[in-house]
Amino acid sequence: MKKTFFTLIACASALCAAAQTPRVGIDTTVAPDNRLLFTADIDGCGTFTVRMTFDRLENVAATELEAGSTVTATTRGGVFYTLLPRDAARPAEATFTADWLQGTLDARPDADFVYRLPFAAGTTALATALTPAEAGLMHANVADFRMWQFTLAAGDDVYAMRRGQVIRIEGFGLTRTGGNTIVVEHADGTQASYTMLAEGSLQVACGDTVTPDTVLARAGQLPDGHYGVQVALYRYVTNCKPHLFPQMIATTAYLDPTFMLPIGKGTLRDGKRIKARVTRSLLQAEE
Repeated sequence: MKKTFFTLIACASALCAAAQTPRVGIDTTVAPDNRLLFTADIDGCGTFTVRMTFDRLENVAATELEAGSTVTATTRGGVFYTLLPRDAARPAEATFTADWLQGTLDARPDADFVYRLPFAAGTTALATALTPAEAGLMHANVADFRMWQFTLAAGDDVYAMRRGQVIRIEGFGLTRTGGNTIVVEHADGTQASYTMLAEGSLQVACGDTVTPDTVLARAGQLPDGHYGVQVALYRYVTNCKPHLFPQMIATTAYLDPTFMLPIGKGTLRDGKRIKARVTRSLLQAEE
């Protein structure tokens, strides 16, 4: 069967528009026992969620499926879904449309995890909670929005807040998007974005594993003319506003991280200056 690459239906975190844009191709093959196998051919890093809507189903044993049914499955490539034949002597058949997002749908975040602040130990930064308008997300499908801006000095290093895999890089002269951004996927299915990074300062590549002592890039110029970085922690959940965003798989649900602070773990307060603290246990939390 001819392979088709499907374009991502836009979600709150827009993907880059150049060569590094992830793609997912869906192939179907019939196994020797007449099962219909769905295989994801992925050009990109990290986890992907595929949504398939079946137009036609023939000789399929799954009684809950019918024309118009939609299923979602998570994959990093390879076989991710199977249809069994009702009559084992004949192959199961299906036609479908599909779309996808880069991430895990309805992941369960580790609510007790403690993140490092994204700048060097001993450095003090002003923490500012951004509004959706300040982040350019006024008309996006988001929930519980939270993005923090840290004001730093020009040239200050920006660190990964948690162990994970770099799954997307935007800007840095590589793509046509602005606001040089790095996105890291964590083991619990959450993602962290680091944006407003300095041009020419990129220290990682897509597919790299980063830890809390990994420098990602350097602080870039913020909209107010100062230097720093904007970070957000989020996950994708099943679209909770289908009447407003009928084509989207997911809502981007933001989380307020618990950080390692000078007096112990806690959440940030808007408009307060905070000094980064880094401990051995923080660096080794996921080794």
